[in-house]
Amino acid sequence: VVGENVSGPGDVSADIDLWNTKTWTMFDALTAVTGTAVGDVSMSPDEQRVAVGNYDGTGGVWSLIPDEELVSLAGQTADLNTISFSPGGTDVVTAANDGTARIYRANGPWQATLNAQLCGCGNEIGWQPHKVVGLARSGNTIVLQAWSLPSGKALPNPPVLNTDQQAAGAVLSRDGTLVATWSESTPQSTVKVQDPATGRTVFTLPATTVAGVSFSQDDRLLLVIDANGHLHVATLATGHTVVGAGWSDSCNASGNPPAVSTDDRLVAVYSFCGEVRVGRVATARPFESFNQHGQLS
Repeated sequence: VVGENVSGPGDVSADIDLWNTKTWTMFDALTAVTGTAVGDVSMSPDEQRVAVGNYDGTGGVWSLIPDEELVSLAGQTADLNTISFSPGGTDVVTAANDGTARIYRANGPWQATLNAQLCGCGNEIGWQPHKVVGLARSGNTIVLQAWSLPSGKALPNPPVLNTDQQAAGAVLSRDGTLVATWSESTPQSTVKVQDPATGRTVFTLPATTVAGVSFSQDDRLLLVIDANGHLHVATLATGHTVVGAGWSDSCNASGNPPAVSTDDRLVAVYSFCGEVRVGRVATARPFESFNQHGQLS
């Protein structure tokens, strides 16, 4: 799934383009919104629906066959930078740039508002049995806040992850059991992976120019794209790291996390200008590329 944003004075539209990863052809496009741009998309576990979060605070859940909006996700108050299905596909969580977050039924209105200031850093929500966890701000620190489901009540004593959130980049794993942090105030930074439950540092990637960070869905791998077009793939259990060149380094801004397939075989990296490259996780090298000829998010 690729979100394409084409913008100009008074003319902004957002398309969600669907690609077949065996033939590398685009087979459909959802024209999600006009007058705004896409902040994040999420595929449902059954691969039949897409949740879309937009820069104007709106969102929706779309079916792929037929391609139509099933339900509108209304009520957020700022740009949506994170949207995510629950593991069972029954709920959707959205997080906005002003730090607010809401949980929706995937086929209806929201059921709870999460009372916290999320970090606004993207990839900041994780689903766990009977609760949601998120990277939240508390003063000048980043904490891992948890909320019980379905009430959305905040649980006490969240662990502290970083004491300088103004200069910290942070990404949470899909199940919320690992968090990666780095500094955005220096040209190069290490990327530290922590286990919030124990406070233990699981892995540290040597300093590089961090442009995007993500975990594989099974928490087995850490993937970091740097500003020079190198992809770092670290196996967290062993610390073994593979570095591959040849990824896009033009128009590469920070906040472009690599996308990993559910079987950990393929990885995709995009640039803001519209180029997408796909490669094998095992080699960290691209073997296919295509250009959307528009701004990507």
